[in-house]
Amino acid sequence: MRRSTTKLKLPPPDVVELSADELERALNTYKIVVVDLYTSWCPPCQVYKGIFEQVARDNKGIALFSRVNLDKNPEVAVKYDITSVPTTLIFVGGKLVRKLIGLLPRHLLNRELRNVIGYTRR
Repeated sequence: MRRSTTKLKLPPPDVVELSADELERALNTYKIVVVDLYTSWCPPCQVYKGIFEQVARDNKGIALFSRVNLDKNPEVAVKYDITSVPTTLIFVGGKLVRKLIGLLPRHLLNRELRNVIGYTRR
């Protein structure tokens, strides 16, 4: 799939819930996309939701922060070879650059995001 060369949109300020199709569109629309992959039956996923929302607030305007429910969008799990939840994916320019597995503390997710942002500015 060819990525759009048009001007990228600014991300919304809050975490957005996406379907599989919406995720594909987001990857073509935003420079940096951070995705929390979760299931409704996963207790660590429920804890991670709050951490993910805090990190989104910490980095408002830098990336699109989104969540994808794998119960409703199992094709996303297949496409990105997801075997554990929560899993966080970080995309730059539509390409997957980080796959972080498990319930991450706030400082670690912020650090990973800063590493990616630093990479994109080179």
